[in-house]
Amino acid sequence: MLVGVRADGIRFFYDYTVNDVEDLGDQDTLIDVLHPMVARNVCNRIDMVQAMGYGAHYIYSYRFEDGAEIGSFELGEVACLAAVSP
Repeated sequence: MLVGVRADGIRFFYDYTVNDVEDLGDQDTLIDVLHPMVARNVCNRIDMVQAMGYGAHYIYSYRFEDGAEIGSFELGEVACLAAVSP
């Protein structure tokens, strides 16, 4: 669940709380599951890709309901090129 969005110049931060992880696999590798899923979605959005062309970066942070950190990752133009390459 999205719990917060903030911006610092051209960096956009999205903070999520993950409630039900059973469908996403092993909790120890959860960020490894989330990263490519989110990258595919973000990197296929024309508006976000266009903003990346101007230097925008999107930072995604995930925590469990109890506040324990799962992990985070950043997506920018270079990361999107890698995410959508065959």
